[in-house]
Amino acid sequence: MVFIFFLLVNAGFAFAFFSIRKKRLLPIEIFLYWCLSAIFVQNYSAIQTMNFKSSINPNEPGPEFAHLLNRTVLYPVLGMLFLNSYCALKSGRMKLVCILSFAALTTGIEWLSSVLGVFVHVWLKLWWSAAFWLIHNLLLVGIMKMFRRKLYAGGTN
Repeated sequence: MVFIFFLLVNAGFAFAFFSIRKKRLLPIEIFLYWCLSAIFVQNYSAIQTMNFKSSINPNEPGPEFAHLLNRTVLYPVLGMLFLNSYCALKSGRMKLVCILSFAALTTGIEWLSSVLGVFVHVWLKLWWSAAFWLIHNLLLVGIMKMFRRKLYAGGTN
């Protein structure tokens, strides 16, 4: 049941992103940022479960597949929605609100997955999760700016 719920959540956010008519990201950017976001989330999950032992993944197929789906689809799609929204904004204040809002959204989804038994936090504090998602968003923005600078320069210098 938990897997079906997160399957619908993943499908909903993916549909929301891919139905945006005026995307502010090029297809190659979507591919790059999707892969990087998935790598960031995978490493975050691995560090918590294997190194710090602060989180556990239940040994049940439903929650395991839901966690896999969240790591490879949901969080990267939220990253793409974040970057698309970030690119649409002009003022620095609104960009800051966007960064904080998406960090809060992803923290909330991670909290929900913990409550539903998908990625259970044993002793991790919620603000650590919020800090990770804030850093995740800032890294995506920094990488996007560097990649676009290189992309629009034609790959020279």
